[in-house]
Amino acid sequence: MALRCAVVQKVSPGRAYVLLDQEGTCPTCALQGQCASAPSALRARLLEVHDPLGVRTGDRVELVFSSGFAGKSLIFLFVVPLMSFLSGSAVGWLLGPVWGWSQTAGSAIAGFSTMGAVSVIGLWIFRKLKGSGGPALSIARIIAETDRCPSQSPSGSIPG
Repeated sequence: MALRCAVVQKVSPGRAYVLLDQEGTCPTCALQGQCASAPSALRARLLEVHDPLGVRTGDRVELVFSSGFAGKSLIFLFVVPLMSFLSGSAVGWLLGPVWGWSQTAGSAIAGFSTMGAVSVIGLWIFRKLKGSGGPALSIARIIAETDRCPSQSPSGSIPG
C-alpha cells in the first residue's frame, strides 16, 4: 500500500533522497492545516529511501514500506520489551527476598531494569546495523507529471 508521494531531491547509487509532497494533504490530515503556521523548514523533511528503479532528480515518486517492516517493528517495539520485562520480573520475584527486598519490589525493580538494559542494547545494535539494513521506505513507481498522487483523491478523502 502506498504511503505518500514525494519529489526526488538527490540521487546516489541504490538510494534516493526525497521530499514529501505537501500539496493536497491537509484535507486528509486530522489536524486540518494547523501545521501551516509552522516554518516550511520544520514541515519539510528529506528522507532517504531505497531506489530500485533508478530515478532522477526532480521525479515524482510513490513510496511504500519495504517488505517485513511492520513485522520487525512490532517485534522490536512490543514483543522484545515485554518479554524482557516479564523475564526480569520473574527473576526479581524469585531473588527479591535473597537481595533483601519484598517479592513485589524485586519483581518491579528487576523487570524495569531488564527492560531498560535490553532497550539500550537493542538500540545500540540497531544503530550498528542501520547502515547495512537500508532504509525502510522504497520507491514503488515514478508518477507522471499530469497524474495526481494515488493516495490523494480530488475530493481530499482517502480512496477506499
